[in-house]
Order: sequence, then C-alpha cells, then structure tokens
Amino acid sequence: MEFSWYWKQIVKVKEKFKELNLTHFCPNGIYRTAEGYKALVLNHEKVSWYREVWNRTIIPKHRFILWLAVLDRLQMKDRLFRFNTTTDYLCLICGSNRETREHVFFDCHLRSSCLRKIKSWLEWKTAASTTHKLLRWIAKARLSQFRKQVLMVALAAMIYQIWWCRNEALWNQKVYTANIIVQRIQFNVKYRIRSIMPNNVQLIERTWFEKL
Repeated sequence: MEFSWYWKQIVKVKEKFKELNLTHFCPNGIYRTAEGYKALVLNHEKVSWYREVWNRTIIPKHRFILWLAVLDRLQMKDRLFRFNTTTDYLCLICGSNRETREHVFFDCHLRSSCLRKIKSWLEWKTAASTTHKLLRWIAKARLSQFRKQVLMVALAAMIYQIWWCRNEALWNQKVYTANIIVQRIQFNVKYRIRSIMPNNVQLIERTWFEKL
C-alpha cells in the first residue's frame, strides 16, 4: 500500500520520539510541546535571515509565505515533479522553464519585471536578484531601521503577490500583468507602513515614504 510522503514523515517523528528520554521534556509527568520540539531539533542550525523574515512589520500572511519561499518549501511544480505527484514541471506563466523558486520569483519575465519596478519605486540600489541575496543586502545595508522595514515589507509583499498570481494562473486560469502585481505590492506596503508607523520616525524618512 502506498502512503503519502507526509504520512511517512509523521511516522519517522513517532519513531524518533520512542528513542528519546521523555523525562527531559515532560517535567512533573506533563508533556510540553515546546520541550518536545527542542528535543527533536537539537542540532538545528541557526539561520542568518530569521530577523528579517520574522520582522513584525511584515504583514503576517506575507511573512509566512516568505518563510516558506526562503526554505524552498512552496509547492512549486518542479518540487511536486520530484515527488512524483505531477508529470508537468513547466512554469504556469511562460510555459518554457521549470517552475522552481528562483524562476517563479525572479527569472520569469513577468516576475523579473516586478522586481525592477519595485527597486525603482523604492530607490533600492542593489544588483541582488534572489531571495537570500536580497535578505542579506537588507541586513547589511547602511540604512535607517525604518527604511529597512519598508524594504522588508516590500520584499515580502512581492513574494506573496507573485505567489498569489501564480496560483490564480493555476486555479482560475488568470494571468495578471506586472503592472497589476506592482500596484498590489505598492498598496500593501503603503497601507501596512502607514498603519504601524511610529511617531519617532525622522522627518526626512517620513517625507521619503509619503512621496512614494
């Protein structure tokens, strides 16, 4: 009998729990999820991008999709093809390249146009063009904390809106232009930043943002 990949992973976790000493994360005989999680990921490597991805300024649902994108865990057709759950691995927009993370978000002609337009809009002067490189650039850039937050909100919104556009093509057979996607990103950024902008933002930064 064939079982799904997800079920096999659950069974693996179950077997791993059997090998652990439960007394370490069941103080007083009460199981605590947090302690159980820590026991399972003792050797988990700390990533360099967590502060940027889990920035509270970012819209929560955008933050989640960005996290999955960084981990390359979104259900791209290339990924599904490797798991033998589909026979088609081509991009839903261009139809000529494998639908991978980097292709969907940055290489496909429609998506690369979005990135250029967002960089121009925000005066974002960087040649970086992949998720990890853009995150690294933001982390190391000599910019104010406010401007870094704007860039992170924009990057997360772009990833989210491109993924939304991809799913619209998959489920509703609708393909949106780069201009429409960019407009949605701009709306997300302006609405989010204005709703949480602190009072101590410098006038020069506030003026820059209001002119966007």
